[in-house]
Parts: sequence; C-alpha cells; structure tokens
Amino acid sequence: MIKKSILLLSAFFGAVLPALAQHCASDEVNSQLKKKYPVIQQYQDQLEQEYRMHMLAKQLAASVSSQKIYPYTPTKDSAYPSVYIPVAVHIVHDYGTEYVSDNEVYEWIKKMNQTFLKKNADTSSVIPTFKPYIGNPRIQLVLAGKDPLGNPTTGITRRQSYLTSGGDDQGKLDLWPPNRYLNIWLVRRVGRGVSGGVVAAYATFPSTAGAFPYYDGVIGGTNFMTSNKTYEHEVGHCLNLFHPWNNSGQSVGLSCGDDEVDDTPPTKGHFSSGPGGPATGGNCGLPVVLYDSTCANGYYKTFNTVVGSQIRVDTADYPDTTNVQNIMDYADCPIMFTHQQVDRMRSALKSTVGNRNTLIDPFNWEVTGIVNANNGLLANKPDLKPVADYSVEKVVGLSNERSYFLCAGGSRKFNFKNQSWRDTITSVQWTFSNNANPATASTNNVSIDVPEAGHGWIKTTLKVTSNAGDSTIERTDVYAADPNYTLQPGYFQEFSNNTDNEKWPIFNYYNNMFKWQLSNTHGFYDQSCIVYKGYDSRTSIDIFTGAPAVWSPTTTGLKLTGDVDDFFTPAFDLSSLSSGICNLNFMYAGVWRTSNAALMNDSLEIAYSIDCGVNWNRFSVLTKGDLMRGSQAIPFAPLSMNDWDLKSINVPNAARQSKVFFRFRYKPASDNATFGEIGVGNNYYIDRINISPFPAGVNTLVGKDHNIAIAPNPTNSNAYVVIKGNMGANTTIVVTDITGKVVYRTEEVLQQNISRVEIPANALLSKGMYLVNVVSGTQTKTEKLVVN
Repeated sequence: MIKKSILLLSAFFGAVLPALAQHCASDEVNSQLKKKYPVIQQYQDQLEQEYRMHMLAKQLAASVSSQKIYPYTPTKDSAYPSVYIPVAVHIVHDYGTEYVSDNEVYEWIKKMNQTFLKKNADTSSVIPTFKPYIGNPRIQLVLAGKDPLGNPTTGITRRQSYLTSGGDDQGKLDLWPPNRYLNIWLVRRVGRGVSGGVVAAYATFPSTAGAFPYYDGVIGGTNFMTSNKTYEHEVGHCLNLFHPWNNSGQSVGLSCGDDEVDDTPPTKGHFSSGPGGPATGGNCGLPVVLYDSTCANGYYKTFNTVVGSQIRVDTADYPDTTNVQNIMDYADCPIMFTHQQVDRMRSALKSTVGNRNTLIDPFNWEVTGIVNANNGLLANKPDLKPVADYSVEKVVGLSNERSYFLCAGGSRKFNFKNQSWRDTITSVQWTFSNNANPATASTNNVSIDVPEAGHGWIKTTLKVTSNAGDSTIERTDVYAADPNYTLQPGYFQEFSNNTDNEKWPIFNYYNNMFKWQLSNTHGFYDQSCIVYKGYDSRTSIDIFTGAPAVWSPTTTGLKLTGDVDDFFTPAFDLSSLSSGICNLNFMYAGVWRTSNAALMNDSLEIAYSIDCGVNWNRFSVLTKGDLMRGSQAIPFAPLSMNDWDLKSINVPNAARQSKVFFRFRYKPASDNATFGEIGVGNNYYIDRINISPFPAGVNTLVGKDHNIAIAPNPTNSNAYVVIKGNMGANTTIVVTDITGKVVYRTEEVLQQNISRVEIPANALLSKGMYLVNVVSGTQTKTEKLVVN
C-alpha cells in the first residue's frame, strides 16, 4: 500500500468484532458510543488534524538543518521530556480471585512503566527488521497521592459489587475526575466476550472521552494483569493508538488495514488463538508469523521536504513485514511501540480532546499528589493506616455460597476472612457478640459457632493495625437462627408483629437500592407486608453505573448476572404433613416496569434447607406472568385488595421435616438495550406467608369460610374486617367488649369484591378479648378479636 503524503487522513471507524476469540473490545465499545454521540467523530477529526500538525512541525524542524525526519533513528524520541500520568486503580470485587493485593497493583504499575519507558528487557527479542523502530514514550504511570478531595491516598480504591462479573461500564464505580486521573478498573471478568471468546479489557479513546467522560479509562480482568502487555495495549488506546489494522473496517485477521501511523506497516492483524496462518495466526514462534508480509510487501511512503527555497520529494522505505511484535496487535509476542506511535501518543497528550493535556500538567501533578510541590520531584507513596475489611466465607457443605444464615448451636460455624488493605497488617483483633465461640480472635481467618441462647444477628468487629496506625470496622451481617423456635402449619406471617419480624432476617448483600424491606403502608389485610424495592429509580448520571443486572454473551447465548437479595423464614415443623397436600402460600402484588414480555426476566427463587442453612435446595422459580402481572412505568404500590393474588406452591416431600427453613431470593433483570441497563421489574409485595394442607389454588385469604375474616388477630393496634364477594352490600360492624359494651360501630356500602374495613386502635384501648359482629348483605358472622 502506498500513501502519498503523511498529511492525508484516513477515516476512523470502530470495527464491530465478529464471533472470534479476542482480547480487546475497545473498537466495539467506542463504536457503540459513537452511534449515540456523533460528535465523537468530530473530536477524532480534531485529533487527527492535531497529529498531522504535530508531525509537520517535526518535519519542518528537521528541514531547517536539511535532515530527513524519516526513517527515524532511535535517538529521536529523546526530544520528548518525560511526563507523568496520575493513576487511580479501582478494584471492583466480590472477595474472589479478583481481590488482588496492593502489592500486586504496585508491581503491575511498575511493569507497565518498564514498557512506557522502554526498559522492558524483551526488546532484545524484537526481530532485526524492527529494532531501529522501537520507540520510547517516556511516559510514567504514577499512582495518585491525593484523592479528588485532597486526602492522602495510595491511588487504590475497593468496592464490593456483583458488577465485577461482566458489569463492564456499569461496573465503573467510584470514577475519579478523568481530567486529573487515568482511571483503571480491575474486575473479575469483562462481559463483552463474544461467542466462543473472551475479552481481557477495553479502553476509552480520547475522542470518546471528549463526548462522554463518565466511562473514561481502562477496565479489565485481574487475571490479565501479568499477561502479554494487555494493559499497556489499553493505555495506548487511551492515548489515541488504534489497532494496526484499524481502518480495514474489519476485525482482526480479515482484511488489510492501517492505523494512521506510517512506521507500523499495513496488516490484517494477528491473533494467537486464530485458526492459523499469517493472516490471523499469532504464534510468534513461527517465522511465517513474525515475518508476515501479506499486507506490507513493497510498503513505502513519500512526502515533501522543504530545503531552502526548494521542495524535495523524499521516500521512506519501511519494512515489508508487518510489525507483529507491536503492542497494539493481538499476537502472543507484544513487545514494542514504534517511534511514530510515540509521536501519536505525545500528540494526544497535548490535546484538549478528552482532557489528556491536563493529565500531564505539572499543576495537576501537584493536585493529585504525585510530585512534591517544593521541588517537582516524584513524591513518596504516603504511609497510611490500613483500611479494615473482611468477608464472610462459605461453610463446609455442598453449597458454593457464602453462609450468612445458619442455626445457632451445633457444629455449624460462620467463617470470616480478613480482607484489610492499604498497608502491611501487623496485628488483627476480632470481636464477636452473642457469646460466640471464640468471642475474640487474632488470626486472619476465624470460624465461630454461636450457642443456642445466642441466636439473632451477630455483630462482628475487626480491628487491624500497621506501623501507620489502626482502623476498625463493625458490621452486623450474619444471622444465627433460633433452632428451638418452630412454626406450625396454619401460622400466618403478617409482618405486623415486630417480635416475629426479627426472626425473618433480610439480607441486602451489596448494600444498594434494590432490596427487601418491611412496609407499614401497603399490606393485604392491614398496612404491613414485605416488599422488594425493585423499581430502578436511578436518574441523571446515576444511570451510568450500578444497574441491577447485566447481560453477558456466552457460547450458549446471553447470561444474566446481577444482584441477589434474600429473606429467610424461621423453622417450620412440617412433620405432620409428611404425606398428602402441603402448600407454601402467600399473597403477592406486583407489576413489571417493562411492557415487553421478552424482557420480563426478574425471578423469585424459593429454596428450603433441612440442615440449618448449610445447604439450600431450590424448589420453585417464579418469573414472567407467574411473578407479576401487568406493567406500569412508575413505581408500583397496591392500592386495594384487588391488586393482590394468591400463590400456592407445593412443598417437596424432602422438605417436610420437623425443622425446615425457607429462603426467598429475588434476582432482578435489566434491559440491555437501554442506556444504563435500566431494571425491567418494579416493586414486588408479599404478605400472609403460611403453610397449609389445602389444595393449591384454594383461597386462604379470609379464613375458613373464605368470606369474612379479621386480621391481624391478635393485634396490639388496629385491626381490619376483610369481606369477600359482597360488593354493593350494606354492611354493619359492631365491636363489643367482654361486658357487652359497644366500643365501636360502623356502617358502609362495600365498594369492592374484596373490601377492608378498619377497626381503629382508639376503639381497642383495653387489652383482652372483644367480639366483632359483622352483618353484610345476607351474611352474618361473629368473631373473637384479641388485643395484646
């Protein structure tokens, strides 16, 4: 390929990646954003014009002494002063293998700097053809010494989130101002893998950051930190480097392309997992790959050089082989940047596009704490006290889940792991409440058991110390259930009794807005129930991160990964229902936010445990129309009894034991076609949980005759008379105390098929028993009401 002048500009457009394994999704991601923000192309045009002017200035400077600027000699890069880029590393994790240590981050930054300072020893392996073209960017990445508020920092943050697994842009939590810091997010895995492949990382081009700065930076899996210069490749993208085949408009290995850099010859690109051959094969052990000339045979450039009053036409005869060992290729031997790739990066760092110029401003170096204000020299890493943190680990058993809920007593143990960071820990001190054994510990990992009398929420305190000081964290995040408290069939959980509610623990594992919580405003009988707050209320810039779930491509299709929230029941004794009918019943009310049935992918999973929470067996999954009915774009709340439905689910025979617990697990979904991956569900209400021997579908809402009932009963406040099937009937309710004195009377015409009439608390001032007489149409009923 011959390009007549270095002043020509090829069109830039991101290639959409096909179904082939790959390690970078930058083209795909930035191409998608360009469709939403067309101004990105204008910013890219500006960058290309600035690069041309940058190169022209170098060309003119060389012309003054009648020297040729091409081909470069290895000393040309020395004209660039060394620059620093402040870095903020955000570890988004779920306490798995992605929870890398601070020391691993320090070594990783050090390793990248060897490449950006041309100190990487593997340059000795560059083939002779390209040794004269190895560039030295003279760029040093430096972990920030001050955070955006001016507080001392090591430049590392940590956040627990389910979005570590394929959350991608939605998982870019805790962004620091990208005009001051290069943000790098480390996660368990990137979710943008295509069928049959995996993506290691991706980055934001300056042009994209100019239009949309909220995702600016690099994100990638921690397992690629030490692999073949994955992150050096991505930082190159942040500094306006393309893949060498970029303007082919194709993915790697399909068509010859160029990257607007003259000393990287045209190529189709190479990939080490490709089907083989010089077109896509990236096995650098094969000479046919290292000396691939498929697209570069006869490659040269011509350009004009001004010599005095004359214009001289010069020719730069570049290698006829592609630069397979280039860091921006996909082959398995990335080693070098070229001289003109260095020029392109340095041009980007002078540009206002994407605020790259502010990153290398000496004033910004002081603001971010990477240099000393008095002498401009690199500052020492601040010696800060540690950040106390811990994780709850799984218990020994068949389950692969962390164990937050177990029975008190017996041999069951809660397991904790010290996850503290930011300094070398010299001592650890654990303290546990509820007479746990042990009550204190000083090891990194500790297991405790709780006596039967110590049931309830366990408070955990962890204090860690280093040479710089100490810090303490206190959480109440594990629950020891009372093994001696069992409920019998016929019990109804109305969520109105605080003593009962305390035995139904709720877990918001990721401490976010999507969660179960008690409600005292929208119950079925009374105002009490439990609700999953599933309506995605993120607005403005909040929608850029924190989606309730994300979709990731796999070899078998899209996979949903997202939030998980649980509540647990106390133990039920179902031994009397070992045969025959045994149903778990509850009232529910909910609608979808979306009206697209294909997107209705929230689910409610119900599981049981007969070994006190060690293992859980799922026996019901509700989704689609079984979970919610109808749709509503605004937050949902039931306004009448007619908004509620009954759900009856058969309890498996294996669960009908003398001590069985149930777990209600909600998993939200999202619409991956929306910007922000907005949640598709809405608020979901549950009330009147009970287990009965009645056939599935039998209406257990209003008592034995299914027409009139009083709830809650007993009560310590108000109560409600619930009447079914008498819409339009004149109804009289009379309440008398045990002496026969009328304490309350009301008359009204029922307006709904299921109506609720309140008996106010001020009519039930004395504890004891009352008689409630109801006359509704042709029905008459008298019920006892107990006030505690």
